[in-house]
Amino acid sequence: MWAKIQKSLTSPFLVLSIFTVVLILLLHYFVVLPVFFGDSLRRHSHVKILDLTEVHYILGDIERFPDGRYNFPSTDSFDWPKSTTYLDTDALLRIAASEIIWFRTEEINTKINPEDYTLITHNGTNFEIYAEDGNLLYQYKKNPLSDEVPEYHELDYSWVPIGKFPSKRYYIKYFHGKNLLFNIDLVQNMVGPKDEVLVHFAKSNLTSLYTHSFFVVIGIFTALVYLIQFKRGYHALLDFACFTFLIGIIGLTSNQFIEFISYDRNAIFIVSTICANFVFIPMHSGLRRLFPDDRYHLLSILIFTNLIIGLINIYVRLHFNQSPILLEWILRLRIFYLIFAILNFLCPIYVAYNAWKRGSEIGLGHVIGFSITLVLVAIEIYLSFQDQSQLRSLAYWGVLFGVFAQGLALEKQIFSHRTKMIEFEESLLRAEKALKEGQLKALQTKLSPHYLFNSLNTIHALHLTKPNLVGEAIIKLANNYRFLSDKAEMDLISFEEEWSFVEDFLHMQKIRFFDTVKIHLTKEGDFSQVLIPPLTLQPIVENAFKHGFRNSSSQNWLVEVSAKSDTKGNVLIRIADSGNGLDANLEENQEKIWSRSLGNIKARLNHFYRFAKIKISANQPSGLVITIHLENLQENALRT
Repeated sequence: MWAKIQKSLTSPFLVLSIFTVVLILLLHYFVVLPVFFGDSLRRHSHVKILDLTEVHYILGDIERFPDGRYNFPSTDSFDWPKSTTYLDTDALLRIAASEIIWFRTEEINTKINPEDYTLITHNGTNFEIYAEDGNLLYQYKKNPLSDEVPEYHELDYSWVPIGKFPSKRYYIKYFHGKNLLFNIDLVQNMVGPKDEVLVHFAKSNLTSLYTHSFFVVIGIFTALVYLIQFKRGYHALLDFACFTFLIGIIGLTSNQFIEFISYDRNAIFIVSTICANFVFIPMHSGLRRLFPDDRYHLLSILIFTNLIIGLINIYVRLHFNQSPILLEWILRLRIFYLIFAILNFLCPIYVAYNAWKRGSEIGLGHVIGFSITLVLVAIEIYLSFQDQSQLRSLAYWGVLFGVFAQGLALEKQIFSHRTKMIEFEESLLRAEKALKEGQLKALQTKLSPHYLFNSLNTIHALHLTKPNLVGEAIIKLANNYRFLSDKAEMDLISFEEEWSFVEDFLHMQKIRFFDTVKIHLTKEGDFSQVLIPPLTLQPIVENAFKHGFRNSSSQNWLVEVSAKSDTKGNVLIRIADSGNGLDANLEENQEKIWSRSLGNIKARLNHFYRFAKIKISANQPSGLVITIHLENLQENALRT
């Protein structure tokens, strides 16, 4: 029983179960309930949400009554243009050129209580808020006209006692520098007791806060993994780490609650601006590594373009309030930035689609993920034009699809790469073993008295019968031993060197066996760029003499060695003999064939080349044919 308990405790099921339960509880309490049941959970809250979709503005000041109050009823006859989320460029330039602007809300039906406040975020302006009867509700800066106007990046929050003078309409007067942009916004349009508004504000930002914090942690953790595994070259992992980290930082720096509690909002603005302009670069860099066969180099072009536009845009956003020309430029280029943002999704979709059509397993997932992201971003853009601000969070979920799509693809790639590395390491071990055996065999060949004595006996016989051939035979023998001494321990040598070694070896055999053996060597094509492991061909040829012709009754032996190379780098080598062929034992047990020198050669070829095939077949009418096929050597070499 205790053994079974120990086995259960050591299995991953227990830890996995704990992790799953805790994850489900976290998702339930901190994501599902706040997002889908938030209103019902806050049913006892006194926080109300104002509908402020109807907001209008006029340029210039409003006349006052003799007692100093503003004459708001007289403005009913004025033309108040509607202020939407997306104003045309000319309207924005007119607003920026006017140092005083009035904004007016339409009728608010929500019942306002005396203790109600609203939280306002604002930058680039001083302002005053009035009730419809002319009473001043709130004033940012005691003397807005004389005090220095905040810069656009100087963000601040203010509590406005909106219940002090309940009103159906509210009027806001802005004081700002000429040709400068500004912004003011009711935080989530909330009205209620200050403490309840603050709680509501914090809770409504928790989901975004959790998610983007998770992205930041994942980015940092992934970067650490990349640094630890730096030698393995997982550069796509670094791209994903940077992309995820930037997404998380953008989410955190754009989170209003983070802005509210921050002591340096100017730093948040700078960091957010930098991250937002560079976020696409690691995304495209990672995709370029996942899909390297980008025919038109679209991803490389996007990376370079994002870098240049990002640097320019960062400078402009940090300095546009210092120059009317820069301000007008950034306003008139809004459509360009919108189109460019869409291109940053369209191009990856096109590249991923082409990769999928060419057989990439992860291409389809990226097409679906980025297409969903693009559709959600397009919907949010449309809603922003329609001023449906309460529905705008779709791009946030779209980015999640993009992050998860790239993360899953990266995990698949790394797992595949890891599998290939394991296979490569196993191949390396086999090749090293084969190489050592080959080197040992070469060393044995160097010192083999049998080979040397046969060669010396042949030379002695030539001295008696054909002395004019002695010198050539000695040179061939010397060439054989020079090759074994200089080349046998190298990883790869040129094909021409291996071929010359085989020629010298066969020349010695021809002198030895004379008329009893016929030798045919043919070579077609260009082998100048072909590399091959040393002692690939010679052992096969030697086997024909050692085993194929042993105990053979025929006195007409034949050895044919041919090599052919085409323009694509494919090499076909054929070594045939007319000897005895395979004996019965080897035909029944093919493993014995590959446990000898042929197995050594096969292991080394498979180690150095992705596509290497070696085949044994019967020759007609007798003997063996060994065929070696190397495909596309220049592109498919594993290492040289």
